[in-house]
Amino acid sequence: MAARLAREVPCEIPGARLKAQDRLDVTRRLVSHLKHGTTDQAEGIARVPVEVYRDRERFERELEVLFRRSPVVVALSAQLREPGCYRAIEVAGVAVLCVRQQDAGVRVFLNVCRHRGTPLCEEGLGRARRFTCPYHAWSYDLAGALVGLPGAASFGDLDRATRGLTELACEERAGMVFAVVTPGVVFDLDA
Repeated sequence: MAARLAREVPCEIPGARLKAQDRLDVTRRLVSHLKHGTTDQAEGIARVPVEVYRDRERFERELEVLFRRSPVVVALSAQLREPGCYRAIEVAGVAVLCVRQQDAGVRVFLNVCRHRGTPLCEEGLGRARRFTCPYHAWSYDLAGALVGLPGAASFGDLDRATRGLTELACEERAGMVFAVVTPGVVFDLDA
């Protein structure tokens, strides 16, 4: 039965979708299991070598695919009730900053200053009008634009427009904020 389920639900293929009849079959099977207190069972005991659970390379691949290149929940909408509310969180080793915007939308950035990579906020929830780096006091507005640069002359001919926070693809839906924590990776939440 488990082998059949694996063929019916191609989870390993990003963006794959079940056909209507397949969805109906899976739904019927799940309802039957719920009604009878059962579940799909393999034909025998599965034996997995312990190395699978301890393999560093496999772990790193899983982090990359499941947490860095796929959408993950980075905040709940209720945590970002009004403009300036933010959540700073680390996801698979990546510092992320979720911020409610003035227009009520949400944007997600890497939680690092574009100068020296220092985190702008400690992990947790808060509210701010600006995010200021504790290192050289570069400051960013809610939209991630570099708006404050103390001692600008000492930084040379710096184009502020290219030094805003690194934005990440995100979407708010069903009370959750989803994001991919790798810059440049986009996603289709429906898929």
